[in-house]
Amino acid sequence: MAVSGVTCEMGGWRPIFYLHGSVSVIIAVFWLIFFIDYPHKHPYLSNQEYQLLHSDTRSPMGQNEQPKVPYCKLVSNKGIVAVLIAAIGNYNGISPLIVFCSLLMRKGLGSSELEISSYISASFAIQAFFKILSGVLSDKMKGFSEKNRLRLFNSLSCGLSGVLMIGVAFLNPKDKILCSIMLTVTQAIIGFNSAGFNRAAIVVSGKYASFIMTIIGIIVSLSTVIEPYIMAAVAPDHTWGQWFPLLVVHGAILIISNALFCLLTDGKPFQE
Repeated sequence: MAVSGVTCEMGGWRPIFYLHGSVSVIIAVFWLIFFIDYPHKHPYLSNQEYQLLHSDTRSPMGQNEQPKVPYCKLVSNKGIVAVLIAAIGNYNGISPLIVFCSLLMRKGLGSSELEISSYISASFAIQAFFKILSGVLSDKMKGFSEKNRLRLFNSLSCGLSGVLMIGVAFLNPKDKILCSIMLTVTQAIIGFNSAGFNRAAIVVSGKYASFIMTIIGIIVSLSTVIEPYIMAAVAPDHTWGQWFPLLVVHGAILIISNALFCLLTDGKPFQE
């Protein structure tokens, strides 16, 4: 993203389309090479890795057999409900910043394309780092129960991000650097969610994780569709004043969904 900012400043939008199009094709090719439906068919998976993948299987299945999904029991399980509430809060709460932060910086703060790309790229880079860091830390925190680890990292993600988002709403847009840094940090710390509700989705659902992750994917898609209409209605000009209610309400969504997640999650695997 930082490269895109420099490219846009120097050569306009045309090279950006070529750059991102080329990168997308390369990534798609790598995905086609490495993605295989069944682990035992993967040419790059060692026997040791295969055994590790199957060490936590909770019921025996054939190599090509798909488990029968107990849909009603899954979606009524308290741990799964906690995950879905957190997912709705996370993606609907943070999506305005993820999608429209560049417009807020441009029209609300008067930042240049280069400044915007630098802040946005920094937020995603730090977010990626936090995703990896939180996963490693969660695995190493053996002194904490699974439930408390999920609560901790989801609170660092959704809870703290919600608090910061509300705080950002009350900043003076004349303090452009402070506002930009706070927006960057707010987006970045959402990365802790990999050890929060995202981890809970796998821990609780186990071999049915694909079904739960599909629902989460639908939630992401719906939030991406809905939020632009909300933005157009509330902040058509993307001024700082127009964004005030958006930041407060979406921050509250993050905080409330995190509180419900912490209340409902138990960190226990789903039992049929």
